[in-house]
Amino acid sequence: MSATQTPAAPTEAPASTRTLHLICQSHLDPVWLWPVRDGIAEALTTMQSAVDRAEEFPQLKYTRSSAATYRWLEKMDPRLFGRVKQLIDEGRWEVVGGWVEQPDCNLPSGESFIRQALCAKRYLHEKFGQRGVSKVAYVPDSFGHAGGLPQLLRASGFEAYAFMRPYPQDHDGIAPLFQWESADGSRVLGIHIVHGYSQSYASTADDIEASIRKAVDGSFAPGFSNGIMWLGVGNHGGSLTREHLQRVMSMQGDPTLPELRFSTVADFIAEAKQEAAFADLPVWTGEIGYPFRGCYSATGEVKADNRAGQAGLFAAESLAARRGVSDEPLGEAWWKLAFNQFHDILAGTCTSNAQDETRRRYGYILDTAEDTRFEHAASLARTVDTTGERGVVCVVNPLPWARKALIAYDTFTEPHGIHRITHLESRDGKTTHPVQWQQSHANFGPWGMNWKKLTALVDVPAGGHAVYRIAEETIESKGVGSGEVDESNPQFAGRGNQAALGPIPVTQDDAVPSLTTPSGLELLESPVDFVVIDDPSDTWGMEITTLDTVAGEPEKVGSQVLESGPVLTTVRQKWTWNRSEIWLDATTHAGVPGVELTVKVLWLELRQTLKLRVRTHAKGQHVAARMPAEVVTRPADGMEYACHGWLALEGQVQGQPVTLGLMNTSSHSYDAEPGQLRMIVARAVPHAEHPPFFYQDLSNQPLLDQGWMTRRFRLLATDGGWQEAGIERQAMGLEVPAEVVPDSGHPGTRPWTEPGLSVEPAGVAIHAVRPAASGDGIVVRLQELTGQPTEAQLQWQGGQITQPFEPWSLVTLQLQGAGDALSCRTLTAEDLR
Repeated sequence: MSATQTPAAPTEAPASTRTLHLICQSHLDPVWLWPVRDGIAEALTTMQSAVDRAEEFPQLKYTRSSAATYRWLEKMDPRLFGRVKQLIDEGRWEVVGGWVEQPDCNLPSGESFIRQALCAKRYLHEKFGQRGVSKVAYVPDSFGHAGGLPQLLRASGFEAYAFMRPYPQDHDGIAPLFQWESADGSRVLGIHIVHGYSQSYASTADDIEASIRKAVDGSFAPGFSNGIMWLGVGNHGGSLTREHLQRVMSMQGDPTLPELRFSTVADFIAEAKQEAAFADLPVWTGEIGYPFRGCYSATGEVKADNRAGQAGLFAAESLAARRGVSDEPLGEAWWKLAFNQFHDILAGTCTSNAQDETRRRYGYILDTAEDTRFEHAASLARTVDTTGERGVVCVVNPLPWARKALIAYDTFTEPHGIHRITHLESRDGKTTHPVQWQQSHANFGPWGMNWKKLTALVDVPAGGHAVYRIAEETIESKGVGSGEVDESNPQFAGRGNQAALGPIPVTQDDAVPSLTTPSGLELLESPVDFVVIDDPSDTWGMEITTLDTVAGEPEKVGSQVLESGPVLTTVRQKWTWNRSEIWLDATTHAGVPGVELTVKVLWLELRQTLKLRVRTHAKGQHVAARMPAEVVTRPADGMEYACHGWLALEGQVQGQPVTLGLMNTSSHSYDAEPGQLRMIVARAVPHAEHPPFFYQDLSNQPLLDQGWMTRRFRLLATDGGWQEAGIERQAMGLEVPAEVVPDSGHPGTRPWTEPGLSVEPAGVAIHAVRPAASGDGIVVRLQELTGQPTEAQLQWQGGQITQPFEPWSLVTLQLQGAGDALSCRTLTAEDLR
């Protein structure tokens, strides 16, 4: 990240020629130290207060963000909603933000930011017309800002971004007014709130006057005669009081002050754009952070639910697009997901009772996504012609590239019963895949059957489906429910044109003792393990930049081979630390590079953090980290940073460039040093603990990350840089599994194998695949993610489109037609609304 040199400031204009735009608003967290019902009630009373003051003071203008607030108002007080709409029509009430709520600006996916705007702007435009469609993104309280946001904001129709954190004293180089630029060159106007976004509920009229006089000089960017300042009672709502407004109006005639104008953010921007200094604004490129590093790990279960919700809704929309049906039923789930990405919710800084209701909303999101995915997959499977078949399995791929998908499901048969399943095969029998029987979640089946889970790795075309016959041989019955199992031959390899693969080699002592690149270079310096960190910080981590005070290392107390066969091998290690227990399941899959790690933790510690540790021979000096709409390069400096689906530690072994990829499905906080990556698994600090209000008796306080929890990772070693590793697709595949539908014989019109959408090359990332709102074709959102110009090939319904990409560019395309008639048009922010 960098900033251009700030130009020399012209001589300041006299006070009488300057205008200080007063933005009257009231910051309100809908959820924080209170549950959402309290936040809603306070929002309603705050908006009533704002309307009352507007009726008393005709010169007052009021600013309010968050589409969720307006939707509550419409449902619960239509009378007041109508009065607000009238003030909006009169230009005296400004709708800012254009998002469902003020989200955390590091942890949601890039697509989630776009959906924040899509959900909110559609609603606000429908209710308030063009005045409801704000071009100002508004997050005064959010905890740091991802470098890809300017691009996402531009793609969503925003032109400016108002924020407060980090404070000026905590971040050198951020001017009050600047151009913020993403890697692709997209820019928005950055408005840094210098003197706070609200005043205390106890502020008197004298306090308000003192605040204005103190803030005057710092509220003007160098060379500008228009400045901006925020007024309003917060944090739990309140608007401005009658006494506050009367005092401000009494100051408006003071010749020692600038003109004090009740204004809006949009009016301030319009005035600032007319000034000569606007053409010479400094430019900031990249991330703006990090004020509170603990927020990347606090309340890991909420972060895990958020990642699962994003992945689940992506897959549900992709399958809807494949079937050509509307994804409108998912709209409310997207709205709830956007609300749950509010900064205090997703950052994990709410009270425990507020987090309980958050989990219930995630339950709605996850249930809706899962039901929709299976409905689409099963409906598609029932259109395949499987006439005459006794048993088949249909595997549906939501991702637009061909993949080897792991399937695992319970079959209503004894693995060694009358009809012994031996393998899976294509309709013509020429393609076969071995099966492996894993332990099921249940240790017995109906009628006492020996109940196992059928597991296989199968090939599935890009965005399409593949049906496989469940091949069997009939043997003499041992008697249903006898419980007898032929242990002499527990695994059956493939037949036909495939030789038996045999068990994958197992090393029992160490779950992950080695990891080699395709050229044979060993990356691991020592086996993957864990480290415990003393963590005396608060929930936000306000006083920390690192979490590296080592308390000790858990003791490994045992290892065992859980599964071993032609499809996969799983080794479990057990570790202990004080009262806590850690299970590390390391799984390798036949013919698939890398190793998958499932960490199951019973964490019962106080103010201690558990980190997964990977130490390597690759003494890399930097890490590439996936963030919203970008890959950011950071130093391996031991600091705690945020990340999304993957990290890549780049370095050298024996003089050759290598990369260690660490993928995850739910973790967001890591630190790196040369040759080492560590990622937080569990962090046990109190809920909503804020300095200087530290809890003295933790035994009587609910703590974050207590009890059993599961985190999933994948390790990958590759030669060269992260761009050559295919790490983006592997990470997405870890989060978005194929859908599996056990089936039988029935008529249909589809073939056994059929592709859907295909996107190549791998350096083009997928944000969304969904049905077009018009019902004509599909919408695909793509981004070039390697920093190199390229051309993407999109195949759909027998046709192909070539789309050029500049480095890091984000494009939304609508595909229509089929075959030679396939056409493509680029959608704009206006189209998306």
